[in-house]
Amino acid sequence: MILTKAGFNVLEADDVTPALEIARRQDVALDLVVTDMAMPSGSGLGLVRQLAAEQPGLRCIVMSGHDRQTLQSVVEPGLDARFIQKPFTPAELLASVNETLGRGRDLSQSSTNSAAGPTRNSA
Repeated sequence: MILTKAGFNVLEADDVTPALEIARRQDVALDLVVTDMAMPSGSGLGLVRQLAAEQPGLRCIVMSGHDRQTLQSVVEPGLDARFIQKPFTPAELLASVNETLGRGRDLSQSSTNSAAGPTRNSA
């Protein structure tokens, strides 16, 4: 909801398998994946690893209730993922998305918004 209200095209999935199915569709070009660390049948990091192997350069944000230091200790070097710690405000999520996509440019105000997805949580 947060990202949709900001003008982003959001594709949602509630688990790893549906997220991979969405990402692999020929009619979908993802600019960003926003995922939870914990998913019902897998992990958000596992999803990010698979997508990074299939779509090099794909940007990712992983959210978790764990602190940043704990998260960074489980991520292998070279995995291009940013982290946002829960709970976060809508403004913090939008700032993280905008920073990840445009290095600080507020893309939610541009006329060509990038797609965000797949995500476990409604945003």
